[in-house]
Amino acid sequence: MQAHLHMTPAARAQHYAQVFPDYPAPRVDARWLDSVWVLGNNYRGSGIYGAYPPGYIKRVAALFPDARDVLHLFSGSLSANRESLQHPEHWQCDYLDANPELHPTIIGSAEAMPVEDARYDLVLADPPYSVEDAQHYGKPMANRSKVLEEAYRVLRPGGCLLWLDQVLPMYSKAVWHLWGLIAVVRSTNHRVRLLSCFQRPSSLEDHEWVSVAIPGVTRCCRCGMLHIVSDEEEMFFHCGSDGRLRAAVASSPVCTNGRTSP
Repeated sequence: MQAHLHMTPAARAQHYAQVFPDYPAPRVDARWLDSVWVLGNNYRGSGIYGAYPPGYIKRVAALFPDARDVLHLFSGSLSANRESLQHPEHWQCDYLDANPELHPTIIGSAEAMPVEDARYDLVLADPPYSVEDAQHYGKPMANRSKVLEEAYRVLRPGGCLLWLDQVLPMYSKAVWHLWGLIAVVRSTNHRVRLLSCFQRPSSLEDHEWVSVAIPGVTRCCRCGMLHIVSDEEEMFFHCGSDGRLRAAVASSPVCTNGRTSP
């Protein structure tokens, strides 16, 4: 099953600007989005260590009006305070945390989620940023690589992972499409965070194939991949930034939505 997400970065930026007309709109082109969110020091926040900044979820929701099934990783107190999160009514949210005392809807580790494959359109992750943060929660530091692997598994093809952290996590370009970066600023003496926007690429059928001047060759107008069919075999090639053809790894490669091979 494909994710319910269908909007381009440009369409997301446009919707965000409609919801927040008094704030700067994200900078965007056909395949990339970046922005700075200055959320301010709202003292009506939860006051809980490590909680989302006030207004954060409302900003995310403005970018993802097309999301339906949503998972909050490292949810902490979110489940108990879900009424104050300003979720869109059509978002169906699950909350995953290893601490049963916080009453998450799913009890378990983000590194080995007790969740079926391809379950969600959108995964929001706000892990401990440092060893000191993890000690504050009484938990070991999360293995970012393992969490990214699990997030990929539980996302539907075409779904997105929003990773809030102080670093851009290491990721494989063969697995994830990074399509946006947003700086999240709260106020003085607060840490500046980075929201990394990843997409699990969708299937071969999501390529937009167009004919080229060579018989038996079609090209995806979204990611530039070439599909070559001869009498004996079928081949897929990425076109690198140097103009040379590179053999695709898979026989049914995913569309990378405009990202070419390095």
